[in-house]
Amino acid sequence: MTTRARARTPGLPARGEDRGELFQRFARCLEPEELETAILEALAARLPGPRAMVSLDPASREPSRVLEERGTRPWPHGEPVPTLLAVPLEDGGEPQGWIAWEDGPALAGPVRQAARHVLLEVAEAAGLPARNARRFRRALEAALRDPLTGLFNRRAFETFLAREREWAVRTGRPLSLVLADLDRFKEINDAHGHPVGDRALVHFGHVLADTARRSDIAARFGGDEFALILPDTSPVDAARLAERIRHRLALSPLGAPAGLRLSASFGVAGLADAGGDPDLMVRRADDALYAAKRAGRDRLHRWMPREDGLPVAEETR
Repeated sequence: MTTRARARTPGLPARGEDRGELFQRFARCLEPEELETAILEALAARLPGPRAMVSLDPASREPSRVLEERGTRPWPHGEPVPTLLAVPLEDGGEPQGWIAWEDGPALAGPVRQAARHVLLEVAEAAGLPARNARRFRRALEAALRDPLTGLFNRRAFETFLAREREWAVRTGRPLSLVLADLDRFKEINDAHGHPVGDRALVHFGHVLADTARRSDIAARFGGDEFALILPDTSPVDAARLAERIRHRLALSPLGAPAGLRLSASFGVAGLADAGGDPDLMVRRADDALYAAKRAGRDRLHRWMPREDGLPVAEETR
């Protein structure tokens, strides 16, 4: 967990690396999350106190990551964004993102001018590394995307699940998983042909991605199997989100052939109920999914322990 440095003199920036040293450190960060963390740590080392925020998406009004007393964390989509003192990240005049302090009492008086100076100093060193990190992200995502639906593929799912498990264990925050299966997908293929089956997969992928939050990770396992990793989400809240997806799918027919409506079954499990084991969480979500299938499809089950210690998938509707 990152610990924020403390200034020797309250209200004055602490001394840190010069811009050349900063650039060298930032340039070694190819992954966007790694660069975001390095930027936030550089800001906090220079001016402890206010919350530091960063986004490598110049068009976003929300930060992608924030540094607080407990360390860095992703910014949950929809969380209110406070008033910010921000400067852009640029390379060759092209925007690559932005960095900011949370504006407020911590930036009162002469500290405000020093805070803006710190932002400009760090932004100057981070512009080119931000461009490189964004390029790396695009290249990585192309290799980790399912070509049909545009969702992450199974390889990406496994990578992200390991990362989110580590973060959940380190911070004590909840982590949940939703597995989903299109109902009677083989019958759709047999009756209408594989092109219609592909359209059904793409349609469900869109519903899944459009209903999920920005912090959630949607993936296609293969065939008609899909997954949704939900950071900072309890199994109860994960079940509510999955139910919204199920309901939205029911209200959005495929179109052609006429009258073809899709449905899906869902299984939900939480990391805490799996003893912190991500593989066991996947198996328990899968157990819950197949319990939903056996119960008649087009429904959601959540894995829960029974009093006798044996697992049970409880229906949630």
